[in-house]
Amino acid sequence: MARILIIDDDAPLRAGLAEWLESCGHKAAQAPDAQMGILHARAYPVDLIITDVQMPAGGAPILLQSLQDDEELAGVPVIIISGVPEAKLKQWFPDTAKRRIHPKPVKWSLLKLQIEQLLGAQKPADTGGVPGFTPLFPDPKGDEQKG
Repeated sequence: MARILIIDDDAPLRAGLAEWLESCGHKAAQAPDAQMGILHARAYPVDLIITDVQMPAGGAPILLQSLQDDEELAGVPVIIISGVPEAKLKQWFPDTAKRRIHPKPVKWSLLKLQIEQLLGAQKPADTGGVPGFTPLFPDPKGDEQKG
């Protein structure tokens, strides 16, 4: 079981991804933008982040830079999901050992494979005794903006 953080301004997509991840045996948390996602990841260690590219208050570029600049988060793998054309995504965010891109619409079998590839034999995040894994920043408005 992995602890996976979903960062996306599209609330229905976040909820759908969270439900699917939990049906696969993972724990899922959600954040509506990169800044909130980084705060969540610092407070509750995560094994993997799934994020959109374009979001208000910061998207994937801000997220990736913040992860790289944070010693404790630098090794967290990331899957970037976006409606941006795949060729452009690959140009902006080439695959690395710790990063994959996933064009929308979500292809569940491919996403599952990407999660398995990135998690590999990775040791689960140490939660410091924090029971469960719940969203630190729930979206009370149910904001459904598209990114």
